[in-house]
Amino acid sequence: THHKGKQNKKAQQAFRTGLETLAEELEFGITGLREESDALKKRHDDLIARQRTLTEKHGGMNTHDSDIIELNVRGTEMFARRDTLTVVRGSRLEALFSGRWENQLLRDEKGHVFMDLDPAVFRKVMEYLYTAKLFAKQDADLILPRVEPNDKAMFDLYMDFFALLQPSQECDSKATATQEDKSSIHAQKALVESMKSELDRMEKKLAVEESFVAYFVKGDDDATSDARYHDDICG
Repeated sequence: THHKGKQNKKAQQAFRTGLETLAEELEFGITGLREESDALKKRHDDLIARQRTLTEKHGGMNTHDSDIIELNVRGTEMFARRDTLTVVRGSRLEALFSGRWENQLLRDEKGHVFMDLDPAVFRKVMEYLYTAKLFAKQDADLILPRVEPNDKAMFDLYMDFFALLQPSQECDSKATATQEDKSSIHAQKALVESMKSELDRMEKKLAVEESFVAYFVKGDDDATSDARYHDDICG
């Protein structure tokens, strides 16, 4: 009996030690996740601040989704609401008309934003944007507009150039994990890694934005801009 008592006592002690070790590991894991979460929040806040600085610097603080944007597409006048041109989140058109570059956009003598693009093909791009806006709140695949065979290759290039065919944002869906997932440290670590990847993508996109909008802003060297534009559009 005495021997069994000693065994039970050792087993209980080992169990308590195991629980204490587990508690320490959990606390360490939770603390680490909290620190990483705080760091991600700061990165996100810094990113938003950078975007706001660009908007303030380039006169976009008074822009609104309902603004009517007047375009000069190689001599053809077109009109669209700002929220139509920016309907595809993460696209280059969204960046261009976000307000971050408002007073830098190249304009003609009437103040219309000048775009050196094929007007017939760009009109089809606009048609796609109208459809995307119309079905923005519906879970349905968008149908591309019918394009003349001779214009199909250029239409595809424009859609790619402006990054209009994008998968839906994964960050939002991953951030809405179930309560069961949230209780798992492993799941939380996976979520943190997902958020890191999303922030990396957002920071990279903002970093290259200035290079892209150089095609459509004033003050850029024309020859250099035309050469870069040709390289990106024509490969």
